[in-house]
Amino acid sequence: MKIKLKRGLSSNITAVNLDQGEPAFCTDTGKLYVGDGTQNILINPDGGIATEAGKLSVARKISLSGDASGNVSFDGSADVTLSVTVADDSHNHIISNIDGLQSALDGKVGNSRVLTDVPLNAKFTDTVTTINGKTGDISKADIVALGIPAQDTVYTHPTTHSISEVSGLQAALDSKQASLGFTPLNANLKGAVNGVAELDATGKVPASQLPSYVDDVLEYDNQAGFPTTGETGKIYIAKDTNKTYRWSGSDYVEISASLALGTTSSTAFRGDYGQIAYTHSQSAHAPSDAQKNSDITKAEIEAKLTGTITTHSHTVTKEDVGLGNVTNESKATMFTSPTFTGTPQTTTAAKGTNTTQIASTAYVMTALGDYVKTTDTIDGGTF
Repeated sequence: MKIKLKRGLSSNITAVNLDQGEPAFCTDTGKLYVGDGTQNILINPDGGIATEAGKLSVARKISLSGDASGNVSFDGSADVTLSVTVADDSHNHIISNIDGLQSALDGKVGNSRVLTDVPLNAKFTDTVTTINGKTGDISKADIVALGIPAQDTVYTHPTTHSISEVSGLQAALDSKQASLGFTPLNANLKGAVNGVAELDATGKVPASQLPSYVDDVLEYDNQAGFPTTGETGKIYIAKDTNKTYRWSGSDYVEISASLALGTTSSTAFRGDYGQIAYTHSQSAHAPSDAQKNSDITKAEIEAKLTGTITTHSHTVTKEDVGLGNVTNESKATMFTSPTFTGTPQTTTAAKGTNTTQIASTAYVMTALGDYVKTTDTIDGGTF
């Protein structure tokens, strides 16, 4: 489809009465007007930004400020030159920023001159031939005469020092112990009287450093291995039965009598029997007349019923059948002013259909094709 605006010369635009929203274009000036129902309004008046110009309508001055100064007038009609003046001592440079400066400085000093501070233990390789006006061998007196202290011997600094010879060292070491939060053990106290016990290779305190009553418990493989004559105050253990005995003076007596097995109040119940009973209690089982506590199937009910059931009452809700979101409406009212969501669809009526049925977008596009074609031209005319 082609659309042509109303068009003509600007001298004729005043005679044109444009309707509200109707455009008109002046072909000689490029002006565009739109009507508001009572007058023609110019949309693109003179002014704004020029896309191309030979010069500025008003010349402008370009100026520099800061360490550099200068200005020049510029209107765009021709090139201009700006003279710049740099203020003295207004900024600094490093040597590498100035071409050739480092080489020039290096050439000002001979190789025999020392350019930096003499480092520790440095040696001068130049030979001194004259000192204080004297040429030849230089004596100690010659050096002293210059006010330079001199000595006959060379001082040798010791390679080791005691703690007291190092300033602050003892205090620094003392502070290390305080930071531990405890006082380290004096090694002389290990195994000593009023000291601390030691540990042997197995990590245990040696028997020689234990009190005598710690060794009062003696273990043997069985009672037959006990000494023929025991000691009063000691405990004897038979490892095969885990029973404990004491020496009565003439025989070994069990300290706590063993508990006999049985089923009376004075005996102990067998552990294996108890385990069997416990295991049985944890397994699933039921007596022959137990009642079922799970869902009963229809077949199970029918198997138990006799005779005929003539009546049965049961209420079913819409939620029971999966219709919880469905409203209770009659067929006569459920389609009154409905609101559709999503993308509802319908069938496409045949071309030319003129009824009250719903029209699909496909039908509308087909109908519009009979009235507006891509080859049509809408022409606003001329003035």
